[in-house]
Amino acid sequence: MSSITIEELRLFYSIDRELFTRLVIRLRRDVGKSMVAISLWLWLEEVGFPNIILKMLSLPDEIVSLVADEAAIIIGFLESSRTKSLSMPSHTLIEMTRSLMNSTLSFQFLHQHRLSVLTGVLRYVENVCAKAFEDIGMMVTTPIIMPQLANFNCKQRLDEASSSTPVLSRRQIMLNHVAHPWGPSKDVVPQDERTMFMTFSRGYPLSETEVKEFFSRNYGDCIESFYMEDVPTNQQPLYARVIFRSPTMITTVLNGKHSAQFVINGKHVRTRRWILYGR
Repeated sequence: MSSITIEELRLFYSIDRELFTRLVIRLRRDVGKSMVAISLWLWLEEVGFPNIILKMLSLPDEIVSLVADEAAIIIGFLESSRTKSLSMPSHTLIEMTRSLMNSTLSFQFLHQHRLSVLTGVLRYVENVCAKAFEDIGMMVTTPIIMPQLANFNCKQRLDEASSSTPVLSRRQIMLNHVAHPWGPSKDVVPQDERTMFMTFSRGYPLSETEVKEFFSRNYGDCIESFYMEDVPTNQQPLYARVIFRSPTMITTVLNGKHSAQFVINGKHVRTRRWILYGR
């Protein structure tokens, strides 16, 4: 798969860029925290909650700020909710977010999936926001204060930010080429060790383009090769093989497990490591 250019990334996330511009330019909100807020909303959409970013574009500034504040409350809760015995805050603290999503999003759900949320949000910050929003962030004249999420110890951290250096330069935060955790390795790893097997539900066809766009949107330029089952035009492919640039991508997609199931455009996909029998 050819590399996605910055221009293509900006075009793909044009709606998200519009909201980010409103947050940091018109509402003068913190750049780093605004990236985290949008990353949270993107992750919630990824796991099945309704998209609220498009809705927010038509809302008054006061409501947009309120929803952004609620995103900060959620992240703050996740940063401090390491114990299982923690008492859950009232859902009224995120009532506007729940209302926009027409959902029962709860602190209990967020706490149960704490690591997945923080990992997913950080992934969006690194692979999407820091790249697609860089030019907008450069228009902001105030220093960027890294949100606490940057101190979350998960795989790659944004420019290795630490609690001892909470204030970073704008350029450090939004590098055009963020150290990409899924980039090519110096040592070539055999394809078999970088391959994931995907199966699709009969009656719910997915195209190669849909699958590639899903991975591009969520993980960046991570696919080296993609092979869909070769079937006649009138038949539905039921499986595919994805060869990633780095073997660590498989662990990330499967969340450290042998297999996983997720949804692409409303259609269920099952994934597992590729096993070459007879080796």
